[in-house]
Amino acid sequence: MKKKKRISPAFFTFLLLLMLSPAIMHGQCEVTAYSYPDTIYAGDEVTINSYGNCGLIMADGFGNGTLSSWFSPTQVSPLFNNPCGPGPNGSHAWISGNSSSQVRAIQTTGLDLSNPGTEIKWYMRYGKNASTGTCNSLSTSSNGVHLQYSTDGGNTWTDFPGPNITPTGNLSNSPPFITDTMGSGGFWAGIPIQDQSNNGLYFWNSYKNTIPTAAATTNTQIRWVQLNPLNANSESWGLDEIEIYYSPGNISVSWSTGDTLFSPPKVSIPQTANSIYDTCFTVTITDAYNNTASDKCCVTVLPYTSISQHSSNNPITVFPNPNKGQFTVEMGSITKEKLFIQIVDQYGRAVYKAKTPSKRRLNIDLSGKAKGIYFLQINTDSNTFHKKILLQ
Repeated sequence: MKKKKRISPAFFTFLLLLMLSPAIMHGQCEVTAYSYPDTIYAGDEVTINSYGNCGLIMADGFGNGTLSSWFSPTQVSPLFNNPCGPGPNGSHAWISGNSSSQVRAIQTTGLDLSNPGTEIKWYMRYGKNASTGTCNSLSTSSNGVHLQYSTDGGNTWTDFPGPNITPTGNLSNSPPFITDTMGSGGFWAGIPIQDQSNNGLYFWNSYKNTIPTAAATTNTQIRWVQLNPLNANSESWGLDEIEIYYSPGNISVSWSTGDTLFSPPKVSIPQTANSIYDTCFTVTITDAYNNTASDKCCVTVLPYTSISQHSSNNPITVFPNPNKGQFTVEMGSITKEKLFIQIVDQYGRAVYKAKTPSKRRLNIDLSGKAKGIYFLQINTDSNTFHKKILLQ
């Protein structure tokens, strides 16, 4: 049986999670489908729903304390314990003189940046006002950080085009860090220590660039790089909250039912079921550049019977439910009829049977069975009743 999707709180916080997640590796589009309830009777209706978006290519806030899988290995070993003060959001990557590399770079793997208008945004800060150690000031004009791209697997690198603009706004060491004018360009030169206290390069500020036409390929690498550090214990800098995204234009939605909304009308299930089965619904979203994503949700369908089993007319009580395998079944008003009792697992296999038990209150033990959903079915001379049982 296919795994069923249930209603998730993520439906209400999807965009927030995209911003706060420490490391996300995306395709161009992402969609999640879910259904409710997850078990129904043939002839009933099921609610299907979805949420999704296109446009976010990748995002990383370094919250996992490591470089995620979309970064290529380099000789640099960033610190993630915020050694020089807090960053914009949790952990950040701090590049200090802890590497013998003469080129200190954080670079991505190949990314599809071919969609028009793709942009890159990030936070950056230079070390300041420290003569030695991990937070050493980046104070020489030739040794700032470059933003570069490569379209040939990292063999050659090119600076993003200017003008090179220094960000303005935040001059505080404590969050929140609010930038008035974002930095942009491809190189930001260091300045003397005595001038750093009033310069946006030396505090956490945000930067944004549009991907240049020459870099708009399906396999482009991006790197932040310090090309000529003075020595092994000098000129530190940090990165955080990297995002690469594009405007997806109109997003179309297509369900396997023929519906074209994220939240379509309820779907009616045919009454023809003679046994338990799963039915699934697939949703696909497509943006203006034909980037797509799909997902599906599934529900378990129980055979149709003449009684509405989830109504107050059902006299059967199961307690406790959920349980660990030991539970009690009370027959309620069914006291004088012949009974046939059966419990089946989610594959329709019988795990318990009883015929006309002498007691109308049964203590049943399924503690040796696997955890999961089971279905109690009680047949009388005139009706059939069902209950779902959950073993934890």
